[in-house]
Amino acid sequence: MFALSSIKKNFILFFFNNVNWLSYNIFNKFYKITKCKLVNTNQTIFKFDNLGFSKSQTVEDIDIDDIKSLLDNTKKNHDNYVTNFFLTDDLKKKIKNLFFKYFVDDIKNFENYYQSKIIVSNVMVWQNHGYDQEKNKHNQFFSEKYHTDNYLFTYFKLFVNLEDVKLSKGPLHFIDKKNTSTFLKLSGYKDRNVYDEKKVDQLVFKNTGSKGESLFFNSTQCLHRAGIPVKGDSRLMLGFIFNAIPGKPDGDYFFYETNDNSIFNSDFWSKYFGKPTGIINLIKLFINFFIK
Repeated sequence: MFALSSIKKNFILFFFNNVNWLSYNIFNKFYKITKCKLVNTNQTIFKFDNLGFSKSQTVEDIDIDDIKSLLDNTKKNHDNYVTNFFLTDDLKKKIKNLFFKYFVDDIKNFENYYQSKIIVSNVMVWQNHGYDQEKNKHNQFFSEKYHTDNYLFTYFKLFVNLEDVKLSKGPLHFIDKKNTSTFLKLSGYKDRNVYDEKKVDQLVFKNTGSKGESLFFNSTQCLHRAGIPVKGDSRLMLGFIFNAIPGKPDGDYFFYETNDNSIFNSDFWSKYFGKPTGIINLIKLFINFFIK
């Protein structure tokens, strides 16, 4: 059984350059061939398709500061060097306004690329804190090892810096799609616990940047890991998760905000649309993209 699993893992790495599930990789391949549209696309979408990421709009300081001013008094949950912020109604309103002011045009372009409706399936604000890496070298607190997310590639993310992000703050590290084969070869990558990162540092994109800078990112196709802030430092971020879902675009990006599984306090819809269980459900979803 172990030998079969190892063969399957090596097959996926060789043919797909990631460690996502085989069934999802096959879905993604057929979806891109039969559904995705790159004709007359803009640079944001072109880079996202070719590299797995693309820089986007820079949010003005006044809009970032409006959000941060409300974070000071909101409820927080601290767990294993991560702080998650509970989003009040005022925060939800400001985050939605920020989305429509800066990013709605990009999402319309993504709808054209995916040839389908796109929803916001999760919104979160979090802060990663530095820790003593020597004492905790065998522990992971926020996915500090290179991996890909086991979701369909119709699931993607947008990160917005809520502060200046230097290397000391532990920015997101990832390998773009063009450099993945080289990374796998030089690092000897087998899985998230077996690779030598020292040999491939020059291939790693580290998402440093100024307050307000943003990045669209496909975490299902790019190997990535969370950077670790130095002890005493931290990184504060706003994140959106999007899912392309069956149906025609209608502009109702926040449809699931008032559901029992609200996008502001649950990741339910990201998994519902981006992580189908079983081959039958995967096939049904694929067909629905063409008939709805």
